[in-house]
Amino acid sequence: MQLGSLLRSDRRRGPDIWEFRYRDRRHNGRRIYRRIKIGTVKQFKTEAAARKGIAGLVREINFGEIRFRTMTVAELVEHYRQRELLQESSWKSYSTKYGCESYLKNWILPHWGK
Repeated sequence: MQLGSLLRSDRRRGPDIWEFRYRDRRHNGRRIYRRIKIGTVKQFKTEAAARKGIAGLVREINFGEIRFRTMTVAELVEHYRQRELLQESSWKSYSTKYGCESYLKNWILPHWGK
């Protein structure tokens, strides 16, 4: 049984975030370290509040099977388009968005999409 660790990580833009780190074993027995972003310090003011918020996650890691879904590059690109390349994303210029979209459409998706 593990409790994991909570870290407060700095960000260049926006408020600091809480991250939960824990160990996981692969099918071959090797240990890997995982890191999950929990939320911002605005959502969880203290470490105790963040620890309370992840109680269910810790229980699932220890007693259940938590698995991360694998995704294709095409799914990742679609997620990126929805989150980063929309008109509302004001922190990226038009030319940056246009260039990213061009690279995604002409190079990345045809080569690595599936």
